[in-house]
Amino acid sequence: MNTKICLSVGLLLASLLAFPALSPGAPPGVIAYGQGDYLDVSKQTWKEYPTPIKDPLGHATRPWQPKGEYPWKQPYSATMLMYFAPDKRLYSAKFQNYSAISARLNKRGLLTQRKAYAVREASYDNYLDLMQFDEDKGGKVGAGGVMLKSMLIYETPADVRGTSQTKLIHLNSPVAKWRMSDTWTYSPGLRRINRSQGGDRQDEILGTPVTGDDEGDRNVWEEEHMLIGEDVLYMEMLDPQMIAPDRMFNTGDFKKDGEWLARNLDPNRGQELMSPYRPDGGVECWVVLSQWAKRTEKFGSQIFPDPKDYYLKYRITWVEKVTKTPIREEQYDHDGRLIKHGFSLNPEYYAGGFVNGGNNRTQYIMYDYRRQFRSWGTYDRADVGPKAKAPDDWYTPDHMFREYFWRKVKVPMMKSPKEFVPAPELFRTKFPKYRKGASDWLPQEDMEYITKTWKDHGFTDEEIDAMMNGDGVIRKGGKVVPVRRNFRPAHIHGKPLPVKFPTS
Repeated sequence: MNTKICLSVGLLLASLLAFPALSPGAPPGVIAYGQGDYLDVSKQTWKEYPTPIKDPLGHATRPWQPKGEYPWKQPYSATMLMYFAPDKRLYSAKFQNYSAISARLNKRGLLTQRKAYAVREASYDNYLDLMQFDEDKGGKVGAGGVMLKSMLIYETPADVRGTSQTKLIHLNSPVAKWRMSDTWTYSPGLRRINRSQGGDRQDEILGTPVTGDDEGDRNVWEEEHMLIGEDVLYMEMLDPQMIAPDRMFNTGDFKKDGEWLARNLDPNRGQELMSPYRPDGGVECWVVLSQWAKRTEKFGSQIFPDPKDYYLKYRITWVEKVTKTPIREEQYDHDGRLIKHGFSLNPEYYAGGFVNGGNNRTQYIMYDYRRQFRSWGTYDRADVGPKAKAPDDWYTPDHMFREYFWRKVKVPMMKSPKEFVPAPELFRTKFPKYRKGASDWLPQEDMEYITKTWKDHGFTDEEIDAMMNGDGVIRKGGKVVPVRRNFRPAHIHGKPLPVKFPTS
């Protein structure tokens, strides 16, 4: 699994308050606050660096890591961001216990849905527990040790009820013997458990477009990362109500000293958290390109020593600047074609730091362009912190025989494919040098199919063109009007409140 971070909310807020303002001489990657310091979106929403910014690696004793120790300070390098980002995608809290519903839709219109339950636990309390490995015995998890545990079980539909999977991910060092993840899958129909230890990390999981590497087996140090620019997205994070630590007590965004924040009324969970939203409703991101490392001596990949043997040529990640959450990812094959795309929506933050709180994504969307296959999921209920800790024996193969369901999913099932979320935005004009495969390889028939999914959800031709062929913004009459998704599924506490972004 990508090496993880353990960033507490306290450290996050402290670092946010220390961010410098952007000036003409400021290096790329310095976050700016205050209207006028944001990226000017009147002409385009992205800024591409003339020359990609490569990483100055070279830690004193771990040369495959950035200089200095975590938590690093600005300006961040691409590798630093990619160390920050993976933890926000999967294990964003030490303990997680949640229920969810996932839906899948293929080009023929076949809609399948599943309700599932999952528990996850990280073996570390702080990112340094991983980063230091066995160095001076400072690392809580040594090389080869179990750093992450997960167990998932399906309740519906009937033909998969009781199917479950348990996974243990080990901490791998580029200078130590490699240890693959241990994965067990239970089939209730056969009453049998299969172990897939040592399998190919490029294999897709349980009929989804997600590979083992996408689910955590890919290590940050196995890739070379470089900053290619900055961007503003308007569709990926829909609702400011989700930024407060608990959606039950959200009251909406307000402005304070030029900053946009979300207030939380529950005094037991803290008062305020910095919001990543700009006044116009967009979120600013760094854009990182990652490709398989060519280096093979001393450190680098021990599994795929030749980058040509890996199924991806490169991938591009949009890392949101405030929370360091990766909210958009595109994957390209060796022909430079966009083959997969995924992003998270509405990350939800709980006070208490990584150990006692954390953050949790509430929705995700994935798309496989080779098969026109879409997958969407939403989390019905998530518990984080010590109360979410599962007994240790839940992460063993024997536990799966129990077919144990410990809560009820309350998210309603979709009634028809018409309710399914539309295809992801292509943003054909953005970063054309790196995203050529996002613009010219899809057959006309497929483009018409993707466009139809947007029309089915009530978007106009002008809005669709802005999202598919432009950069997600409509410019006319001297005004900038961002296009936003209108899809907000109901959650356990009711539908999110309406977006109240001011636009100018």
